[in-house]
Amino acid sequence: MRGDRNGVLPIFSAVVVVVVSMGSMAMCGSDGSVWPMPQSMTQGSVVLAVDPAKFAITTSSTSEVLARAIDRYRNGLLFPFPATDIAEGNVLNTLNIVITADDGKEQIQWTTDESYQLVITYPTSTLTAPTIYGAMRGLESFSQLVIFDDYWMYYIVPYTPITINDFPRFPWRGILIDTARHFLDVKTIKKIIDGLSYNKMNVLHWHAVDAESFPVTCDSYPNLSEGAYASWLVYDHETIADVVDYANDRGVRVVPEFDMPGHAYSWGFGYPNLTVSCPSYEHNINNIPLDPTQDFTYNVIRGLFTEMASLFKDSYIHTGGDEIVEGCWTENSDVYQFMKDRGWSTVDLEQYFCDNVEAIVSSLNKLLVIWEDEMDDGLDINPATVIQVWQSSTTMRTAVTSGLYAILSAGWYLAKQIPDPPTTRSLWLDTWMDLYAVDPLTGLTDLTTEQQKLVLGGEACMWGEQADVSNVEGMIWPRASAVGERLWSAKTVTDTTSAKARLILFRCTCAQRGILGGPIAPDFCLDVPPSV
Repeated sequence: MRGDRNGVLPIFSAVVVVVVSMGSMAMCGSDGSVWPMPQSMTQGSVVLAVDPAKFAITTSSTSEVLARAIDRYRNGLLFPFPATDIAEGNVLNTLNIVITADDGKEQIQWTTDESYQLVITYPTSTLTAPTIYGAMRGLESFSQLVIFDDYWMYYIVPYTPITINDFPRFPWRGILIDTARHFLDVKTIKKIIDGLSYNKMNVLHWHAVDAESFPVTCDSYPNLSEGAYASWLVYDHETIADVVDYANDRGVRVVPEFDMPGHAYSWGFGYPNLTVSCPSYEHNINNIPLDPTQDFTYNVIRGLFTEMASLFKDSYIHTGGDEIVEGCWTENSDVYQFMKDRGWSTVDLEQYFCDNVEAIVSSLNKLLVIWEDEMDDGLDINPATVIQVWQSSTTMRTAVTSGLYAILSAGWYLAKQIPDPPTTRSLWLDTWMDLYAVDPLTGLTDLTTEQQKLVLGGEACMWGEQADVSNVEGMIWPRASAVGERLWSAKTVTDTTSAKARLILFRCTCAQRGILGGPIAPDFCLDVPPSV
């Protein structure tokens, strides 16, 4: 055993990050912090040793999902480096997980309780949660408090006893990925899901198709995937089911988006009659919408959604609804005549289309998420629908005062050089501070409590025009971690100076786990086992 010459465990010596500041170089380890910041956390001054060879995670739960989570943490995430020594002193032997309201549900939904309590004491610590997904959040917090000391070559938990009482501020905390502009392989998608789970984010919004490509297979209408970039660049049923199961195992919902009726050019590759011909608009493929006048259009949507509803287990399907170029409809003589015969405007036609799509989705026992545009156009919207706000945070007020659920994405567009104008940063990754400053409830504190509860949270959007497998992780992380903390932690957690210190360390933890997010400050993150 290598230890202090006096046989006393050092109070704290976990050296995993070297941070350069003010021209000097200093060693930094964990300060006993957790990302995102818990709602409540108390700490002491005692250091506990952890022996990876003997440490156990126990539970009486029979959940297979929880069992797999325990295995991931116990046999990988908790102990990324080989320990060649064991610290002297009190040894933490066991973490016992207690599920207090186990209802047998193995599928996360937006209403799932993710709260937990973590008490770290010697020799046994306890993680208590009402659901297996709350337990997963607690496991992640526990893992961030177990520190590898690369000088002494052992694991410790400093600052015990530790008590954390934690829960998310918002139930909907997500990231949008775009597989239409650039195809993302399954390995990349799963790494993004891993990052979501480490950040205690719980939604992967999968923007699957758009004008550029249709990379999803459909058995009932197989020609749809002719709109893919190539025949092998598609997600078949088996692949989708695999991604959904992988995400659920990590406490992440997968909400698919099939954008319609606009952005539909790729649908027409396999079935030309699905889209509207309007020559003066065809210089831009994003101008081309579905034809809302044909029964065939709704037959295809029903066939597609029937298959997708069985694969995507979440209760929501996103149907887009943004940026409809209605001039294409009016230029087409058949569509124009359809409207004229009924005395309809383009808004009436849009309502007709949306009513038909909602009926299909409802028949499959699913609920809708839509972009704000349908609300902006004055359409009648089912109050169970979730409005995704992307143009201005002020639109959140319109949604919730209309009795509609809302999630925020305005100010959280990860591809933008200036995500929250007019602020500019000389260093692009520093825009994490702009993302951190955005809050879904900004300007809504005068509303009633019931209206504020309609704000479910938000999503950071990683649009794919300039993002593929070569750079998408670095464009998402660690900046999206700022969104994760905003949506999880208390509204009073806003200081970027203290957040930066914690984010530097958390980014390093994620890098050690294989998440390719860039550093936000000069440092050295230990990413390979040190030599003995």
